[in-house]
Amino acid sequence: MRLIHQVSLALFALVLLGSTAEAQTPAGWEPAKNTPPANWPGPVFEPSFKFPTSIPAEDTQPWKAFDFKTEPNEYMEAVLDYVFEGQDPDSWRVQDNSVRKWYHVPWMVSHGNGREFIHGLTRERSTPAGDLGSNHRRCTQAWGVGFYNPIGGYTLGKVFGDGTSPPDVSEATFLPGTVVAKILFTEAIAQETDIVTGAPEWEVNINARQPVNARSCPRASNPRTRAKLRLFQLDVGVRDTDADEFTGWVFGTFIYDPASTQTNPWRKLRAVGLMWGNDNDLSDADAQNGQMPEESIILYKADLLRDFGRGGRMNGPVDNPVSSCLSCHSTAMFPQRAGMTPRRNDGWDRASCWFRNLNPTEPFGRPPSNTRACGQSTGGLRSLDYSLQLSRALINYSAAQPFLAELNAIPNKLDAPFIDVNRQLNDLTLDDEEPIYDVQR
Repeated sequence: MRLIHQVSLALFALVLLGSTAEAQTPAGWEPAKNTPPANWPGPVFEPSFKFPTSIPAEDTQPWKAFDFKTEPNEYMEAVLDYVFEGQDPDSWRVQDNSVRKWYHVPWMVSHGNGREFIHGLTRERSTPAGDLGSNHRRCTQAWGVGFYNPIGGYTLGKVFGDGTSPPDVSEATFLPGTVVAKILFTEAIAQETDIVTGAPEWEVNINARQPVNARSCPRASNPRTRAKLRLFQLDVGVRDTDADEFTGWVFGTFIYDPASTQTNPWRKLRAVGLMWGNDNDLSDADAQNGQMPEESIILYKADLLRDFGRGGRMNGPVDNPVSSCLSCHSTAMFPQRAGMTPRRNDGWDRASCWFRNLNPTEPFGRPPSNTRACGQSTGGLRSLDYSLQLSRALINYSAAQPFLAELNAIPNKLDAPFIDVNRQLNDLTLDDEEPIYDVQR
């Protein structure tokens, strides 16, 4: 059976790539979901897929000069400086970086929230009305683009190769020193939240509102239209050996700060916080009684004056508050058998499954059910090392191949109805089961 499966993969790859040698772009490696209109005068996204084929020469790791537990601000600023070093922030053509090239993940175009053609952004979790302040009275879209540093790009190359063969999920473990960053933009305007006052703007091809004055968020199946978005958030993940006893990763978030004294508006980013573990012992009741996370540090809440993650854990301001950064990303596995987050109404007995400290090679497993405890049924599942980009890419790859449909099938309705692949591909609704993937880290 395994041999048949491998042969099927290979045969499909050949069919997908076309029968002639003239095929220039492997399937799934297209720049964007939609092509630019005729005579488009603006920028057009070009992905960075020329992955290193050998382990890159040792790079600087300026964050290692700081202890993320006792010097969180210094650690975060060192990572931010590293991300910006050599970049042209007006274009973020990461392959043209003058210091080190950065790399995108293939197979991020075919789903409903796939890459747009101007800057390569994919649609993220929508931001419900009120999340950005009292004047934020409509649901607003968020779009982002993520990229990996050279040593992370080396792992991407081991997984995806040059696109002429099926992905190799056995290679999906990132080496220490890997850095992934995501810049995230919001549809919200300054009249809705002061946070984006003066923020850099990008014209992006996003989903149209129908009607144009609708307060609900548009579906991902809606036609796309050009609109201006504003810089709101920048997320980072660092594969740091100093976090090995927890998850192996340090995740952090920055938010745009209009009060910053930086002259470059792209650098008006202030650290929200960082985390290196999920505080599995911190229950909802403990948090309500005033107990604070020990594996998260919150540095700044902007003017939102609320916790961003469950129980006070670190999370991005526009991310799902029922979870946290590392919690969501711990679910990344192949096949994807669990949703990113617990359901909104889940009590701690069930939700705690999403707050375990898993090592980089340990799959999340199936979510708990009436007949299955948390962490059981991991057989046949492969950890994707906290990368939801890899998860999204492999879902797209699998969905393109009918004979892999069984990998995406939902075993039963007690598991996680919020991981319906077809729904992920075609719909981005805000409901109790959050089908939305943060696909960029």
